[in-house]
Amino acid sequence: ASEQPLDLEGEFKDIARELKLGYFDDAFETKVVPQTSTKDFLSSCNSFRPHVIHFGGHGEQSGSLMFVKPESKRSG
Repeated sequence: ASEQPLDLEGEFKDIARELKLGYFDDAFETKVVPQTSTKDFLSSCNSFRPHVIHFGGHGEQSGSLMFVKPESKRSG
C-alpha cells in the first residue's frame, strides 16, 4: 500500500502555535520523538510522563499505529 507523505514538522509548528495562542500557553511542554520505534516511544513516555500524546504517523486499517523498526531508524 502506498503511504501518503507526512508533513510532521509543519504539523508540530501548527500545534505549538495554537498552544501559544491559548490562555494557559506556559502550562504546556512539548516533546518531539521523531521516527521512533515502539521501545523508544514507550521509554520516552515513561521518562516524560505526558498527559496528552499526539501521534503523527501512519496506521494499519485495524487501528494499530505503525512504528519504525529499530534497525531502520535513520541516524542523524
